[in-house]
Amino acid sequence: MKTFVLTPLTFFLFITSAWFMFQPDPVQNKLIAHLQSWYKSYPQEKVFVQVDRHQFVVGEQMWFKGWCTFLQKPSMLSQIVYVDIVNENGNVVEKNMYRMDSLGSWHGHIDISRKWKSGNYTLRAYTSWMLNQPDFIFQEPFFVYGENEITRVKPTIAKRLQVNFFPEGGQWIEGVENKMAFVILDEMGLPVHTSITIKDPNQSKILTANVLHQGMGSFTMTPKHENYFAEIQTSAGAIFTFPLPPVQTEGIQLTVQNTNPNRMFVSVQRAEKFAEKYSKVLVMAHMSGQLVYSTYLDFEEGLTTAPISKKNLPPGIMQITILDTSGTPLAERLAFVEHYEIKRPQLSFEKIQTARRSENIWKLKADSLLPSSISVLVKDAAIDEKKGLENTIASHLLLTSDIKGYVFDPGFYFQNKSIETLEKLDLLMMVHGWRKFTWKQILENETPVLRYPIESNLQIKGLVTKADRKEIIKDGKVSFVIKGEDSTTYLIDAFLTDKGEFIVDSLNINDKAIVSYQATNHKKENLVVDVTFYPSLFDTLDKAVLKWKLDLDTLTLANRNSALAKLLYDRLAVSDTFTSKARFLGNVTVTSKKLSRMDSLQREYVSTFFEISDQTLEVPQDRGFVNIWQFLQREVVGLNVNPFEPGGVTTVTFGRFSGMVLGSMNEDGSMNAGADDGIVFFLNELPVPIGVIDAINPDEVALAKIYKGVTGFPFGANAGAIGIYTKKGRTVAVNQKQFNFFEKKGYSMVREFYNVDYKKTPDYNKDAIDKRTTLYWNPKAKFDNKGEIKVRFFNSDLSQKYKLVVQGLDQKGRMVYTEEFVQ
Repeated sequence: MKTFVLTPLTFFLFITSAWFMFQPDPVQNKLIAHLQSWYKSYPQEKVFVQVDRHQFVVGEQMWFKGWCTFLQKPSMLSQIVYVDIVNENGNVVEKNMYRMDSLGSWHGHIDISRKWKSGNYTLRAYTSWMLNQPDFIFQEPFFVYGENEITRVKPTIAKRLQVNFFPEGGQWIEGVENKMAFVILDEMGLPVHTSITIKDPNQSKILTANVLHQGMGSFTMTPKHENYFAEIQTSAGAIFTFPLPPVQTEGIQLTVQNTNPNRMFVSVQRAEKFAEKYSKVLVMAHMSGQLVYSTYLDFEEGLTTAPISKKNLPPGIMQITILDTSGTPLAERLAFVEHYEIKRPQLSFEKIQTARRSENIWKLKADSLLPSSISVLVKDAAIDEKKGLENTIASHLLLTSDIKGYVFDPGFYFQNKSIETLEKLDLLMMVHGWRKFTWKQILENETPVLRYPIESNLQIKGLVTKADRKEIIKDGKVSFVIKGEDSTTYLIDAFLTDKGEFIVDSLNINDKAIVSYQATNHKKENLVVDVTFYPSLFDTLDKAVLKWKLDLDTLTLANRNSALAKLLYDRLAVSDTFTSKARFLGNVTVTSKKLSRMDSLQREYVSTFFEISDQTLEVPQDRGFVNIWQFLQREVVGLNVNPFEPGGVTTVTFGRFSGMVLGSMNEDGSMNAGADDGIVFFLNELPVPIGVIDAINPDEVALAKIYKGVTGFPFGANAGAIGIYTKKGRTVAVNQKQFNFFEKKGYSMVREFYNVDYKKTPDYNKDAIDKRTTLYWNPKAKFDNKGEIKVRFFNSDLSQKYKLVVQGLDQKGRMVYTEEFVQ
């Protein structure tokens, strides 16, 4: 079967030819125009995140890799992605922000906090743009066993069943043979494999239907205009009854046959009552907002079936809608086009061993891939014995990202393209709804409310006004010194717009930064200036509405009745205070450097805004300096002081620039510079006249900082500045305005996974049992020029079987996935 990868040019040519082939009438024309306008205005990004496992003990780490796509290729829209952890109450307990690379991917880790209680948690991942249509937010559930686990009393949940019915096309029509799909879940939201009996109002049995897959099943019958119900008997003998949807006396029944690899067939039937209302109907099918088929079916002419060719169609979900001649939807159905291709790297072995702490060397080979973003995971198979069932980059991007509700074992539908698999996939289409829009929105030209922009970089935005007034300041700037945890420093002047707003963008802040700022009104009015910062998305993430909740509390650790339960119990025991004083720290590599004397003094005395200077000088004590100028003139090249007399200095110069005119201050605390080329003086980071500095006892000075050129610009000092810091404990009675500051969250720090090497460190974990479950993790794996990836790792003390998972995306959007068990 030929795999079709859609390109924008192919897309345009196909839709253009389809437009003329369909020869749309005014109704079709309106629907097509609105449909294309919708998707052109609101492009959809998709995010997928791979996690290393789904059950954790507090104190452990979750490792993950994410990809963001647009039109099935690495997204070039957003450059920032958010990853939240949400507890059962909808509270965001952890939030992280990452910058995507050129292939729309990123990776990171989550430390499972010891503060977290046992319970279900959800990882959510999304871009800012995706929040405009929050149904697209990626969700991945997982369970955490906290330090309260052994004493935790699990809530008693009454045994019950949840049953939902889905008539094909949306309606159950009297006198017409109908297909009815159903799904059965238990009290925890997990699938139930059983059978149902359909009965009429007289308790007469009509038929029995079995669950086919993951709680889903279907049956076909021709209903009368009466009420039917389903009866389910549990293994314990309890009987549950559920009403079926009401039978409609009029309408259209839609049937889709989708087992042929080349085309699918859309058929319609109508009720006898008011049949003339439905003599002619419109069939429209689209994929990701692009029209792929449109035609009229005419009952009077005997045209009730339409074949839709799958040739040249992209893979994914097709939405098929039947509308009347005025454009009102009558029936709807989803169908899946299986034209996907998954590149599956081949695994070979240079060395394979399962003995404790033994070395393994494997190789992965794939041909014809372009630059790719690939992850390689090897874990203990005891914690995950399922194969081909978990959510993958293929199952999410093509399936679960476009339908409502939770899909159990979505990877199952992408193991192969057999008739059996496709039939089960088609059943899934019937029991999950489309969530992008309704045709009512299209017809009425309703548009989503766009509150969130496409983010390409990290920004600081705000507004400058006069204090206690609504009046904005149009002529001014906000000066920033932004000091990151990783020593990255920015000195920025953000000038105000005619709306009093400012923006600082293209920031590269890792972890967090201290932002020092001071606003300036260029008109030099004697008014205090206020700065209001607009909140960033990151700062507002406190609560979350989950699309669905799933209870994964399926293990009883204390009973240790499975390999996974025993493993988790043992890990909890070494991390829990009620069984041991030891703490499980995981694998952490710590590197640091010793602070110099000057670094220590700067950390003690100097704020971020003043940190960058041309010189930082520690003032020696008890040297008999007459004044601080004597010391500075000796240490600072080009500094001239005149006259050089105690208490009489009036001029300080760096070359031709002088500070002799700096002698007064405005009422609002700003310096009256008098001349644009004057040197500015600071005492303990407060602007002061030259006379204050002149009067200081040099033995009480700890540090001096010299700002000769551009380093003085943030202070409004074109000719430079001098900062004096007195010893801790000394106060200076100068009532001046200081620089303000706040903490800015940046991109989350990414810790490197520690791949244990027992050859280099044979004594590692010498006196402990190596219980690692994630044995190898490389989120940045790359194929070499031979198309190979080398995987080298060492076994734990426990693992007897490995599970390998490789997945990713190349530059063209081709999906990569392979999964193997090795023993």
